[in-house]
Parts: sequence; structure tokens; C-alpha cells
Amino acid sequence: MICSTAATTAAHLWPTGRRPHTFEVPGVDEWLTTIATGEAVGVTAESAGHSHPHPAVRYVPLTDAPSVTVHLVHPRVPRHPATAEFLDHIRLLLAGATRAGRP
Repeated sequence: MICSTAATTAAHLWPTGRRPHTFEVPGVDEWLTTIATGEAVGVTAESAGHSHPHPAVRYVPLTDAPSVTVHLVHPRVPRHPATAEFLDHIRLLLAGATRAGRP
């Protein structure tokens, strides 16, 4: 199943001949409900478990799946006085994670 508004996975990520059957749902709430009712399973980034918890859904790490690229998105012209400080902090955290061997 593919969430049309917040998809992080797509059928083309699986090898030809081993691709799962997919169908679209309009949003994350419908995606979670479909999983919770047992109609489907989903694959998503780890962050979904933190931002979209659901009492009837269990998020299980796929340890052999490739990493998902994420982006920090912010206005080109900062709207908040702490934006530059926040971005510097994120860069520092990411540099530390890279030195520690984490992607």
C-alpha cells in the first residue's frame, strides 16, 4: 500500500519479479487504519513510528533495508530568530554522527 500524500517507499524499490502488490490510500491516517485492520502491511521510515504512533500498529525495524534519505527543510529566508542557531546545531549533530560511523 502506498500513501499518496507521504510516501517514502514505492514498488520500484523492490527487484523486478519480487515487487509487492500495491494500492494507494489518500493519507497517513488511512494508511495506518488499513494496517491496523489487517488489510495490508506497510514499509516506512523509522520516523513514522515517532510522528504517527497508532495503538494497533507495530513498527518493526527492517535491518537489511537500505537507508532512507531525509532532508531538513526550512524557509530560504529565516522567519524565526533562532533558525540560524538551530541549523548550526543540526549540522554539529550530523557531523558527530558521521564521525561515529552512523549514516
